[in-house]
Amino acid sequence: MATDVDCAVVGAGFAGLAAANALQLAGASVAVLEARERVGGRSAPAEIAGLTMDFGGMWLGPTQTRISALAREVGAEIYAQPIEGRGHVQVNGRAARIPKDAVELAVPLVPRLELLRLQLQLDRLAKRVPLDAPWAGKGAVALDRLTVTEWAKRHVWMATVRAFLSQVCRTLLCAEPEEVSMLFFVFYMKSAGGLERLLGMQGEGGQAQLVKGSMHRIALELAQRLERPVQLRAPARAIVERDEQVVVRTDEGEVRAHYAIVATPPGLAERLHFEPGLSEQKARLLSRQTMGSCIKVYVAYARPFWRARGSNALCLSDGDAFTPVMDVTPPGTERGVLVGFFDAEPARAWTDRSPEERRAEVLETLRRDLGDDALQPVDYAEKDWCKDRWSEGCYGASMGPGTMTELGPALRVPHGRVHWAGTETSTVWSGYIEGAVRSGERAAAEVAQRLRRTIATEEAASAAS
Repeated sequence: MATDVDCAVVGAGFAGLAAANALQLAGASVAVLEARERVGGRSAPAEIAGLTMDFGGMWLGPTQTRISALAREVGAEIYAQPIEGRGHVQVNGRAARIPKDAVELAVPLVPRLELLRLQLQLDRLAKRVPLDAPWAGKGAVALDRLTVTEWAKRHVWMATVRAFLSQVCRTLLCAEPEEVSMLFFVFYMKSAGGLERLLGMQGEGGQAQLVKGSMHRIALELAQRLERPVQLRAPARAIVERDEQVVVRTDEGEVRAHYAIVATPPGLAERLHFEPGLSEQKARLLSRQTMGSCIKVYVAYARPFWRARGSNALCLSDGDAFTPVMDVTPPGTERGVLVGFFDAEPARAWTDRSPEERRAEVLETLRRDLGDDALQPVDYAEKDWCKDRWSEGCYGASMGPGTMTELGPALRVPHGRVHWAGTETSTVWSGYIEGAVRSGERAAAEVAQRLRRTIATEEAASAAS
């Protein structure tokens, strides 16, 4: 497996594949190393009732321009997130039916006004957070000291709205609000263009569109474009820089390159042995970025029975372990397909339960909102990301109090000849596939620039001799 290339890329998720493709287009030779038996990283295929869906990232929106462009390039059919009908929402013990995805209508008028005030507060905070350096914004240190829970206790008057914000944190970050820095939460929100866009299932919302046949098929296409096949089942163990070269050691041998890009989740990057060692700031940053806890579940039915009853099957409750739930039925099928999640603490509580117990909990939750027909699925499939050794969680990593202002400046700074990619390093749509693609292209541009300098230096030396 020993080879000489311009750049070695560690990780064949969307970040690594985007970096490798961008470098190849720039004329560089690339070797991609992947620990799994497949490409895609936190994008993974799911088979349910004869349909191919996604166990990993699956949604996209109109402002996610890079992944949308890649979907068009590979000829993928994009369809709108089904949302017609009424959803089922429960916040702080109060149940309501809402039109489409208008979750704010689930709370009474007075709390709704408080919810509007919360939105204005978040917008004001976001204006003070620079996306490329959120740790440097006005009031960043004070905001970073607070968890989402602590900030809400100080600034949100009504319990219903605090409960709403807590559930938003669980749903978006797969983490509990008392674990997440408020500065990180505001940065995450701003990187997507605001809370409304983050939560939205129509218009410019981040859940407005789906890829028929799975998002994962785009990762397969990106891998197939590479001149050198991705090296599968080749987990990187060490990255050694010596003699103006980077050596990436894997279980299958080693790759020698001018530069390397690490495009893995932070926890996996932390496990790598680096020579010379990482800076104290970078090493601590990797150790303090915590992956979310998530179990993703699909339930398929003979038909989408909820639609005949005027329901869009959107189920969101801060009192359920299995939430949220959405209809993701692809066009052209008679089946009805729901997707839902155990997120944050509920995922941790259910990860050691049996699949049969989780299935019973899922179906009972669906029965309460959608009726007895929910107890008669034709297929069921799940993916427990908490136990995925090569991700260590999903969707992405978040930062607790104090981490971003103390250690954030090390997020994208190269370590010698090693550059960093991954959705957690993106300033736009951080945590999403869009962010992963952008991070890979950014890291590739950094390496390409250095390669050009290397070539120019070598040519100058050759001419001088």
